[in-house]
Amino acid sequence: MFYAASSAALAQLEYLCIRGHVVGTQAWRMVIYEIRDETSIGEINPARLPGDWNALPHRLITQEIGKQWLASSDSPFLKVPSARLHLQFFPAEFNLLINPDFPELRNLLTVSDTVPFSFLLNA
Repeated sequence: MFYAASSAALAQLEYLCIRGHVVGTQAWRMVIYEIRDETSIGEINPARLPGDWNALPHRLITQEIGKQWLASSDSPFLKVPSARLHLQFFPAEFNLLINPDFPELRNLLTVSDTVPFSFLLNA
């Protein structure tokens, strides 16, 4: 499974939260994807998630939902809420799961650009 985000800022926040300050020691490239058919994006309705789905430490329920989606091959993409952002303040921001084994994925997803960047962290 590949992970993507609706914005470069969210993608960086997600990775920084997972990896910590070590990300500041390396040069990175942001990969920008284009999805040719947005109707192929499945979506998790946040209202149907358990009330504490985004609590720390993270519960296994979100991983189970992702595993079930991947095994079902219902869609090549799954829009999911970010556990790092409050939905009330950032309703348009989301993470995107990508199923690399989905048939015809190459026809639906292309790399439109790659951009070098560094995490700008205080020492």
